[in-house]
Amino acid sequence: ANPNMLSILIKGVDDPDPRERYNSCYCIFLLAKVEENRTIIANDDNMMDQLVKVANIEGEAEDDFDDEISVDGSLNQRFANLGSPSGIRQQGAPETNEESDRGCRLSVMKVFLAISKVKDGAFAMVRHTDLMNLLVKISGTMTAEENILCAAVFTNLTRNVENMDALRHVPHLLVTVKRGMNSKNEECRKCACLTLQNLSCDKQFRRKIGETEYNLPALASHSLKSHTPENQLAAFNTIRNLAIEPANMPVILGSSGIAASLMNEAIKKDDGINQYLAADSLAALSQWLDSVADTAMERNEIEIKDRTLASLNVTTWNQWE
Repeated sequence: ANPNMLSILIKGVDDPDPRERYNSCYCIFLLAKVEENRTIIANDDNMMDQLVKVANIEGEAEDDFDDEISVDGSLNQRFANLGSPSGIRQQGAPETNEESDRGCRLSVMKVFLAISKVKDGAFAMVRHTDLMNLLVKISGTMTAEENILCAAVFTNLTRNVENMDALRHVPHLLVTVKRGMNSKNEECRKCACLTLQNLSCDKQFRRKIGETEYNLPALASHSLKSHTPENQLAAFNTIRNLAIEPANMPVILGSSGIAASLMNEAIKKDDGINQYLAADSLAALSQWLDSVADTAMERNEIEIKDRTLASLNVTTWNQWE
């Protein structure tokens, strides 16, 4: 991307004419389709500041129950007409800026998604405070397609382990992930679940997720009820990641549906990856339970000869002889 061209587009994004703003945003989206341009755009502070400003528009959220919309744009999209500069109506009439504003925001969200697919671009994005605060703010409040794009951006940002420290300082990030997991749209739920899976690979995030209990009920729902294999796999991977943290054991076992989903999957006869993940999660939880039992017996000077995992003794209340 030519620096002079970027400067012109930055001015166009800030132009008072809504059609000029829209055409400039759409041109930036086209530039972001080329992988070599994505890092350049991400590291241009003036460009990113203007894009954040454009995306931060007020508008009523629409019902996102439309599973025909996908993040890659390969399926039917209700707002696809806003992704092309052809036609005056799509660009907004002089009397109203609504169509132009929505078209600008859609183009900008596509730019953010394109940048987030590149490691260096994602690295720059998580360190742009205003951008991260904006994504948290607008996630789940836009049109169906824009919500999916936003959820996919978070998924890509969490793919880089070098971003974890910066992500830990993003306010309400887990609340945003929870919002995505409770979305009516299957694609949004999948992206949110993958985001949580990536976050749970980080030790500090594992503890934070367990402590807040924001997402565990949704995880159980994903693993038990989801008809999408990718969603189920992401859910079981996340539960397994959380289970290797001893501090999460009480929360996992105390969350309705988690233990049931693990046991139901572990006893299936299909011998698939989900079954392995469920069994591995149960093994980890058993290990922590065994460790707690050992600590308690040592503290109370209790000895059980040839103990394995349990004494297998039974106890009754006030039994008659």
